[in-house]
Amino acid sequence: MKALESKNFTINVGIEGRKEAPVEVNYKETTDGAPYYELNIAGQKIQLRKDEKWELIWGDLKPETVAQLGAAIEKEI
Repeated sequence: MKALESKNFTINVGIEGRKEAPVEVNYKETTDGAPYYELNIAGQKIQLRKDEKWELIWGDLKPETVAQLGAAIEKEI
């Protein structure tokens, strides 16, 4: 739960053939309290949430990349 204490953290991940690089992750909640994560990947904003599996809310990523990012987030929380 260390990530939830600060709400913001960084993961290092290589996605879609790119070299491993830092990705900023910010924990957020919708107005009704549903949690999601906003990621900054090389200046691109991506939003993910976990329902039964990791889902893309905002952005353009392949399903495999969403799962990879979700797994990296889970290691931090």
